[in-house]
Amino acid sequence: MSAAGRAVLARAALPRFYEERAFEPIWMAPASARLRELTTAIRASERHGLDPEAYHLSAIDSLTRRVMQRRDAETAADLELLATDAFLLLGSHLLHGRVNPETIDPEWIANRRSARLDTILARAVNGSGIADGLNGLAPQQERYRRMLDAAQTLRALVARGGWPLVPEGERLEIDSAGPRVLALRRRLGVGGDAGGGEDGGRAEPLQFDQGLAAAVRRFQQRHGLEPDGVVGRATLAALNVPANARLRQIEINLERWRWLPADLGDRHIEVNLPGFDVRVVEQGSVVARHRAVFGRPFRATPMFSGSMTYLVLAPYWHVPPPSRRSTSFR
Repeated sequence: MSAAGRAVLARAALPRFYEERAFEPIWMAPASARLRELTTAIRASERHGLDPEAYHLSAIDSLTRRVMQRRDAETAADLELLATDAFLLLGSHLLHGRVNPETIDPEWIANRRSARLDTILARAVNGSGIADGLNGLAPQQERYRRMLDAAQTLRALVARGGWPLVPEGERLEIDSAGPRVLALRRRLGVGGDAGGGEDGGRAEPLQFDQGLAAAVRRFQQRHGLEPDGVVGRATLAALNVPANARLRQIEINLERWRWLPADLGDRHIEVNLPGFDVRVVEQGSVVARHRAVFGRPFRATPMFSGSMTYLVLAPYWHVPPPSRRSTSFR
């Protein structure tokens, strides 16, 4: 199925939606305000790390102008189909993610979110509104919203040229001095880690002081580094990751969050593979944290979500008995 030369991708939900409405159009006048609301929502999909052009944005804008000028039935039909496909496709990506996680990790086992998108669209048309209908499909957890805000801040920063780099050199610590310290201070200031600091804003720009060390520790804590307040090789490498690369990381994690269940539970356990730790969360706060050991690339830890019925603490383990061929050492 295609419209205006573009593939219509919601091949199951779209026909079902119109069949239930006796093929009554929803985007034409006097519902043009609804179409404007849709295009606004499509443009806003960039906030979620999605590409508005994936949802026929240019084609919808072009067809809208042509309908207003000529009002021919074929162009109006193409616009109707593409607008509906755009809603259903964007809704699917907000609900499930743009990528199927099982194509990346065959052992991804999670209680993923689901909904009848044609039903969501019918509710939006009948009163809830297009924007509210789409926004309700995105994850509602606080951490997802915080990532949205962080991504928005980084987009603005990238548009201004990103943050400055800190030149390579010896480690920077208390009592270091020189132009590299100034570059470090500017980098942490642009990144939001350095404010007045412990020095009350009276720092000597070229001097590595306690206030700058505190800013370095804040940066290290945010990036999973040892918060020692010293800029060694690992911290310098993290500082010099470009802002657009950090933005891409957040956008990828927004996608990963859309693969998760709608509700992790008020009390749950999170296994953080990159951080090598396990966190116990109650009412949104981490109440316990433990180090953990994970699998290897050839025997990776599976990604899953499920209900826990019991927990074994400190399971016993015995040294395997020696084989007959083993050598005895005394």
